[in-house]
Amino acid sequence: MAVDAIVANALDKLGYIYVNIDDCWGEAARDVDGNFLPSKTNFPSGIKPLADYMYSKGLKIGIYTDAGYFTCGNTMPGSLGREEQDARTFASWEIDYLKYDNCNHGDNKPTERYPIMTRASMKTGRPILFSLCEW
Repeated sequence: MAVDAIVANALDKLGYIYVNIDDCWGEAARDVDGNFLPSKTNFPSGIKPLADYMYSKGLKIGIYTDAGYFTCGNTMPGSLGREEQDARTFASWEIDYLKYDNCNHGDNKPTERYPIMTRASMKTGRPILFSLCEW
């Protein structure tokens, strides 16, 4: 596991403290309540236990979502229209870093979409490093 390799090779002592999960980490559909579902294959225990393991090693966890209807990989839903719900989910998983991508958004401009997730994340009370992707 990358977490163990980072610690074993003392990369954390050099400042490498974030381990980020990029696109395609979730199932193709949300659960009945509209929440993200982590991939049953790749994360059978879910994201929160992984975050807890990372914290036990002194590391921080990052995750990916998109400001559109689907992520750039088109394999899982994006956060457009569900920013508050997704921000609460990430906070409940104790996510430290959020990569927020810019695909499949229709005609919605990033200057309109990005502030919505910013406010939603801030509203959770959990400090989350917010990384915007615009290409």
